[in-house]
Amino acid sequence: MSVATIHVYLPEERVDSWYPVRAEHLGGDRYRILEEPAEDPVLQFHRGDVVRCRHQKLGKAAAIADALVAYEISN
Repeated sequence: MSVATIHVYLPEERVDSWYPVRAEHLGGDRYRILEEPAEDPVLQFHRGDVVRCRHQKLGKAAAIADALVAYEISN
């Protein structure tokens, strides 16, 4: 099992924010979320969800590296 850190959107924050979680890489762009915070914050996706991920910047500064971001549920 290959485990990676992916970032999940926080829909209740006032500014665009993401939370890092561990996820199992299932192949291609698909990952199964293995964990989520016990309390706040509220995440867009949850433990056990299989999501599709892509690389994107988490901010506008040129120096910010790309991160693996969950963007939709995978069927």
